[in-house]
Amino acid sequence: MREVLVTYGSVMGSSAEIAEWIAEELRRAGLQVVVCDATTAPSPNGFQAVVVGSAVYHGRWRPEPVRFLRDHRAVLRTCTVWLFQSGPCGGQGRRTRPSPRIRWLAHRLGAFGPVVFGGNLDPARADDRLRRWVTSTSVAADYRDRDEIDSWARGIAARLAPIL
Repeated sequence: MREVLVTYGSVMGSSAEIAEWIAEELRRAGLQVVVCDATTAPSPNGFQAVVVGSAVYHGRWRPEPVRFLRDHRAVLRTCTVWLFQSGPCGGQGRRTRPSPRIRWLAHRLGAFGPVVFGGNLDPARADDRLRRWVTSTSVAADYRDRDEIDSWARGIAARLAPIL
């Protein structure tokens, strides 16, 4: 049985990597995990838990995971759901609060989070002129904290252990 779905919206691959890191920790805890982009994610029906994440640009989540949350809200209300976002970058990786829209969606779904992880502006992944310009500035760096992400995922696994 598929137990945990981890889905994400990513532009330059950083949020996708975070989703994979989360899945690795869940698998280490003995859980079965399906990881995929929100555009190709299956229905959450049949999963007992769902983790949804997104890259954040200009304070907004990618439209794909937002659409996934909106389109599947009835099923997601019957699952245990966690949300994460990747961003911001700069300011020494300072954290910001998720947008009011995402906090509202989380509340409506009864979801945990969203937790905010630092992002990654990698010049090698910049695929258009604007991203190349942004990644050429002093802000370009990897602000993700793998230990923080792994710890968060272990917390999810610990909460799921009695459920699954």
